[in-house]
Amino acid sequence: MTTPNTGCDDKGDLRRRAEELALERASRMPENQETLSPEEARRLLHELRVHQIELEMQNEELRRTQTELELSWSRYFDLYDLAPTGYCTIGTNGLIIEANLTAATLLGTARGALIQQPLTRFIFKDDQDSIYRFRKKLFETSATQACELRMVKKDGAVFWARLEAAASDADGAAVGRIMVSDITVRKFQEDERTLTANMIQMVNTPGEFRERMAALTASLQGWTGCQAVGIRLGAGVDYPYYETRGFPPVFVQEENHLCAYDRNGLVQRDSAGRPVLECMCGKILRGRFDPAKPFFTAHGSFWSNNTTALLAGTSAADRGTHTRNRCNSYGYESVALIPLRNDQQVFGLLQFNDRRPDRFTPALIAHLERMADHVAVALSRLQAAEALRESEKLYSSLFENMLNGFAYCRMLFEEGNPRDFVYLAVNEAFGALTGLKNVIGKKVSEIIPGIRETDPQLFEIYGRVALSGRPERFEMFVESLQMWFMVAVYSPAREHFVAVFDVITELKEKEQRKQKAYDELEERVRERTQALTLANRQLAHEIEERLQAEERLRNSKETLQKVFDGISDPLVLLDKDMRVKVMNKSAAVYYGITEPQKIIGEFCHTAFKGESVPCRGCKIPPAALKATDMNFERQGFMDPLREENVFLYILKQEDGTPAEIIYRISDITEKKVFEKRLIQNEKMASLGVLVSSVAHEINNPNTFISFNIPILKDYLEQMIGMIDKHDRTNPELELLNMSYPEFRQDVFRLVSNIEHGSERISAFVANLKEFSRIQYKGKANRIDLAAVAEKAVAICREKIKKTVKSFTLDIPENFPRIHADPMALEQILINLLINAAQAADKEDSWVRLSAAAGRAWLDHTIIEVTDNGCGIAAENMNRIFDPFFSTKTPAEGTGLGLYVCHNLVTGFGGRIEVESAVGEFSTFRVIIPDIERRKEDRT
Repeated sequence: MTTPNTGCDDKGDLRRRAEELALERASRMPENQETLSPEEARRLLHELRVHQIELEMQNEELRRTQTELELSWSRYFDLYDLAPTGYCTIGTNGLIIEANLTAATLLGTARGALIQQPLTRFIFKDDQDSIYRFRKKLFETSATQACELRMVKKDGAVFWARLEAAASDADGAAVGRIMVSDITVRKFQEDERTLTANMIQMVNTPGEFRERMAALTASLQGWTGCQAVGIRLGAGVDYPYYETRGFPPVFVQEENHLCAYDRNGLVQRDSAGRPVLECMCGKILRGRFDPAKPFFTAHGSFWSNNTTALLAGTSAADRGTHTRNRCNSYGYESVALIPLRNDQQVFGLLQFNDRRPDRFTPALIAHLERMADHVAVALSRLQAAEALRESEKLYSSLFENMLNGFAYCRMLFEEGNPRDFVYLAVNEAFGALTGLKNVIGKKVSEIIPGIRETDPQLFEIYGRVALSGRPERFEMFVESLQMWFMVAVYSPAREHFVAVFDVITELKEKEQRKQKAYDELEERVRERTQALTLANRQLAHEIEERLQAEERLRNSKETLQKVFDGISDPLVLLDKDMRVKVMNKSAAVYYGITEPQKIIGEFCHTAFKGESVPCRGCKIPPAALKATDMNFERQGFMDPLREENVFLYILKQEDGTPAEIIYRISDITEKKVFEKRLIQNEKMASLGVLVSSVAHEINNPNTFISFNIPILKDYLEQMIGMIDKHDRTNPELELLNMSYPEFRQDVFRLVSNIEHGSERISAFVANLKEFSRIQYKGKANRIDLAAVAEKAVAICREKIKKTVKSFTLDIPENFPRIHADPMALEQILINLLINAAQAADKEDSWVRLSAAAGRAWLDHTIIEVTDNGCGIAAENMNRIFDPFFSTKTPAEGTGLGLYVCHNLVTGFGGRIEVESAVGEFSTFRVIIPDIERRKEDRT
């Protein structure tokens, strides 16, 4: 409140002005006042008295004016601050300049705390646009504005308000005077009328039932401001959530079912045979409530503004049921359960949850109950209509419901060549997948201009199927649509075809991304390997430098410890008596010591092994005795499976006697393995060269033998023909002490043996050549696996028949072509089949050759050869692919067959796996990837 301005700033200023007036008036008086006549003196005295009275009257008027002004401010305060309507003043920036007590009460905030706060802070988030337009129009037009929107109190409670505002000037600045009225009650009434109208419209408007329920749930959440809203509807014996909004998915999953189940997974039932429904939701659905309890209503609803206090202050008997307490465990303090009734029968409920307490009032609950009654009437009708539609959907055709695209078309030919096709029928998925609309009765060239030029292969396949009637399945990238498709096409009638397809663009892109990631990973591994190699070199250099610095840093324990800890190898500094002086962190980890400081001063064998005497075979005493450095390799001290290189460095005193010993351990396990592999590779390389030479030397003379055998046969047949004639006239003819028939038979048997031996030599040389090859260099192309398998079986069928009672070839019809070398694959199958036949040792022996398509590009084709023979011993599993290793007799094999198979399979990017049990079975599995096709697709 302010006071009226009297024209003087303070008492000093008033005194100053009075003295100035007195001097001014004295100047107008005669200079010699002693010469005034009595009459002049009386007149002057009279004027002074009159002026004094005037001043007193003016002062009285000022006091009266001030009192009236104070009364006016008091009335303004009563009218403004205590008005039943909220008032506030805002600037053009939207900040609150002034507010009355009613406005502060409406917003649940202290009056002083409102000043300089943005008005938008108290506006519901969904109505922020409304307040922005309201304020913008107010200051742009200066016309009176009004709007209705939702406001939020400091505690988060939402209420409806009507804002009426006018613009004015205050001290030369534009301000907005806003009147705020709470219209929540009126909105409740309007909502009830609107909801009733919406429910009637919902029932009579075509549409999906779930979409309407989702819209209803969203509307209820937005109107109430609750964080989570759910609708339960009866489904069989249970009442699961039909629609939710705002609940965590895990909460919905855990609370979805209300039925109680026994140990056998069966629904528990009460004495009346009704399913037992758990928790408070089940109690409301069963209509079991006590309106005398404060958390129930006469309408049969449950509500609480503080579930924590409710659970703490009541028992299960008080609540009338055993509650799961899951709402409270998820932090929901405000919970309301409103039943949905139809003809006094509860068929569902509305659930409102909020983690903030005190979200509900009796008036709001009553309002929700009235709304629930309207919702129940509409839902019962919607459920009936939905049930009718669902029954109709059961008889709807697959054409309209299948997820894949479906197109029925007629092919157009010109001189026997496919030129175009017309869409006769398509399903909804066709448009959804391709984006093409209104295609019925139109040519594809009209719908997709240029498709004949960009995708001629598509016309070739469709035309071939339309004429031949043979179905086909293929994957193709359609250039005109920029999409990948997987298509199955068949012909229901000549010159007609049906294409059933799915879009696999995303799958193909994922495969491409996976391949790119794989390539990037390979590159990172290569770079990391180079970095590690460089790091090893740097480490070796660092160790050398540190060894040179050990003499200088010997007397500095702190510096030595830092150096020790910086070395990755375990390092221990011992005195001449083998007591521990210093050890680095790597040594502590190596010996499993958590507190290294506690072992300082102990003998190394006591600290590390807990022994009272030096370890057996310890090299430290002789090294210290000789005062010479020592380096030796040993089996791992802590892990016998590792190999270590131990360095002993003797630090000498000035007189040359040992002073300290540095004990360093390097793990050389990987190095040893690498060296062994390197030696083995060198051996194998040398052996390969030797084998290649031997094969060449053997093959040359064998070539003469194999070349001359047919000639020898011809000679013998000519000679035997002549002797046959002579034998007919001399039946007692003998040659080499044998009758002629025996001689004749023995001669050809000898030639056959020579020929068989030559073939064995050729096979052996071929295997030696395969062994000498470094890697597979065959020419791969698209092949028919079934044809290759049948050819391999035909070649070794006679050998299989000799030992195997039953043989099965199981390759599915229309098996996809694979990318491989047919000769190499045929050789692999022959070797595996012969091995399986040679392993047969049972009367009911069998062998099966099968093939299947894998699930990933790395396992694109899986070929298995399985037998129930003798199996492979566990100790031989790691050696079966080694060259010249064999458990067979020399007459049965050379030990190169599986080695050759392994080289051929790995040569074209595949792998071979083995499973076996001694005396039961063996399975050799050849896995061929689809690398080449992936390269072609990317190209």
